[in-house]
Formats: sequence, structure tokens, C-alpha cells
Amino acid sequence: MKTDKGFTLVELLIAMVITVIVMAAIYSVYYSQQKSYNTQQQVAMMQQNLRGAMIMLTKDIRMAGYDPIGIVPTPAVLTADSQDFTFIRVDDSGAATEQISYRYNSTDDELERDEGGGYQTIAENIDAVNFVYLGIDNTVLSSPVADRSLIRSVQVTMVARAEKGDPGYTDDNIYENQSGVSIFVPGAGDNRRRRVLSRQIKCRNLGL
Repeated sequence: MKTDKGFTLVELLIAMVITVIVMAAIYSVYYSQQKSYNTQQQVAMMQQNLRGAMIMLTKDIRMAGYDPIGIVPTPAVLTADSQDFTFIRVDDSGAATEQISYRYNSTDDELERDEGGGYQTIAENIDAVNFVYLGIDNTVLSSPVADRSLIRSVQVTMVARAEKGDPGYTDDNIYENQSGVSIFVPGAGDNRRRRVLSRQIKCRNLGL
């Protein structure tokens, strides 16, 4: 009579332990890759958010005071402080003026733009927007600028944050503008990733 052979209890336990170890390793690799992908996606969205807003800001600010027909009042800049910038230019039709305003909405964490129909959101998840105004020879003008006719260029700095937090990451950076002045400091234990973008934009039509 043949004796049926099978696995012993010890062999089954060893096989189960090995299976658990292998599955844990596979999950660890998957989780790491998934986390890396999500992080890269968040960073890409932040950078796109910042670049799109900066492109629009640059285009508008370069045209501040644009006046080929002599109808823009002097000074063309109406408001110039650290979080609000408003100016007048001749519109695309070339026959009338329009007022362009940018402001940082700290309640909703947004950069907003108004060209006469009310403020519209330009960029979301923005932790800071900072304007620094420069005069002749790049001298920094105190904000808010009292004599706005002195403005020749504007340094714009924006800080964007990821939409979602990143477990295991803590943002303890201090974000500064081009002059080295702190414009945003994350709270304790903040796990949002952030990116900062800064640019100096020459106002081609101011001071002509």
C-alpha cells in the first residue's frame, strides 16, 4: 500500500512566510513608484500653473502705459504695492484705454486679474504673490510706491503649492523674493511641496 505524501505543516508555514515577504517587497516597490509618480505629477502641475500665470503677467506688465495715440493719463500706474498692481494702457483696438489689475487673494490663495469685468482667477493654490518696483538704475522703490511715475520695471515672485500633501515630507523652506525678503514661511508640519518663480519685467512704455 502506497503512502500519500504531502506538505508538512512546517513546509506550509515556510512557504507562507516566503510568499508574504515577496508580496511585501512587490507592494513596497509599487508604492514607491506610485508615490514618485504622484509627486512628479504634482510638481509638473505647480510649474505649469506658475509659468502660465507668469507669461500672462509678463505680457501685461510690458504693455503698462502703452499709449500710441496720447490718451493714457500720467502716471499710467494707479496702484503699486506688494500684492496689488493696477495700470492703464491703450487696448488692442488702439482707440480706447483699459485698466488692468492684478491682486493676490489671500482668502482663496489665488492670483486674480481684472480688465474691467471683475476679477478672474489666473492661478490657484498660490501661497504668495509679491511685487517689487524698481526705478531708474534698478533702484528699489518703497512699497506702496508714492511717486508711481518713477516705476521702470517690476520684480514678480510667486510661490505655488501642490494641491495635495505628501506624507513623509515636511516643507521647512523660507521663500524669498529677488531682494532676499521673506514672502512666505510654511506652518509647522506643513507637508505640501512648493515651487517659486521670480522674474524682473521691464515696463517698456513707462518713463518715455
